[in-house]
Amino acid sequence: MESHPPRSARVTVIAWFFIVFAACATVFLTLQNVLIWKMFPAKELETAMNEARDSGILPPAGEFVFRHLPAIMMLLLVASAGTLVTAIGLHMRWNWARLVFIGIMVAGIVANVCGLLFQYGAMTSMEHARGVPADVRSQVESVANLTVIVSAATTVLFSALCVGVILFLNSARIRREFS
Repeated sequence: MESHPPRSARVTVIAWFFIVFAACATVFLTLQNVLIWKMFPAKELETAMNEARDSGILPPAGEFVFRHLPAIMMLLLVASAGTLVTAIGLHMRWNWARLVFIGIMVAGIVANVCGLLFQYGAMTSMEHARGVPADVRSQVESVANLTVIVSAATTVLFSALCVGVILFLNSARIRREFS
């Protein structure tokens, strides 16, 4: 008889955390996708976006998000459903799931860093929006700076946690558990 290594409690905790998190995210993103497709017809969204852009209150980053909102929301839904399936596979100790989960952690780091850069660009462009009074611009700049600092700290923390999970799932002991 083959003996299997004991199951790591940390793998189980990680798997269950992501099963619950991804299941909730999948439900909420499904609802959000339904709302976006039903409540924001493409023609009306385009008209509102053009009016906001022409008035100078919609920065280029905001225009990008609104222009691609249905696709972005669908991508997030597919990503959360994929994470759910992978987390279940991680709980079952399937090696493909361990490898895909490591990839998800890497993608999470990249997405957070890109999101931080995107947010910085959006905040910077809002500071220079046309027709904004100087006193309001000063307040926007203060909020933007604080937001970027908090987001940067969150990105560093999240990335460190992801790196920790990657190193843990790639350790020799855990690789044996998944073989």
